[in-house]
Amino acid sequence: MNILQSRLRDKLNKRQEEGGLRQLQKERDGIDIYSNDYLGFATSKELNSRILNLLNGHAESIQGSTGSRLISGNSDFTMEVEGFIAAKHQVESSLLFPSGYLANQTLFSILPAKNDTIILDEKVHRSVYDGCRLSLSNRWKFRHNDLNHLEDLLKKSNGQVWIGVESLYSMDGDFAPLPEIAALCEKFAAALIVDEAHAIGTFGVGFVNMFGLQNRCLQP
Repeated sequence: MNILQSRLRDKLNKRQEEGGLRQLQKERDGIDIYSNDYLGFATSKELNSRILNLLNGHAESIQGSTGSRLISGNSDFTMEVEGFIAAKHQVESSLLFPSGYLANQTLFSILPAKNDTIILDEKVHRSVYDGCRLSLSNRWKFRHNDLNHLEDLLKKSNGQVWIGVESLYSMDGDFAPLPEIAALCEKFAAALIVDEAHAIGTFGVGFVNMFGLQNRCLQP
């Protein structure tokens, strides 16, 4: 065993001793109270059957896109789905990503520019923080759902300000005061970005729609 292998093995052994070693597990039986499949879509036989029937009518989508959408990977089927999503959420257009994690990472790493300020609720999803790490902007946190702390930071911010929150927080299951946050964003000309990954489906099409905030959130 060389030096690198020995070093990695020591780290694994240490994790195991401390109870922090994680390993892949077989599929579990019982009631699902640990996954992100809140609505049971992944295990729905009816939904599975409908998806298979839909794919049979779009066989060209099964074997891969052949490349990025900008080059060769776009399709009428994908654009049709995006149009449906946009209409459902009453916005001009939508864009599909492979996962919500990548959507947040992309958005927060690309839109904010150098000398801008990103202000995040301290309990916003890790994907948002990872996106911010790839940005050249300043990044601050405000105490969870604390409007006074958020306003204090807004008063001190520089450049274009971007606010990142969740509508329904995945860890604690509580809600953001979205109308009040939207009002603060308008007061300080800040762009509000709302992650609704856990609200959509659980509460209709989400709280942005419920409160009629589509035009008060960021519209790239």
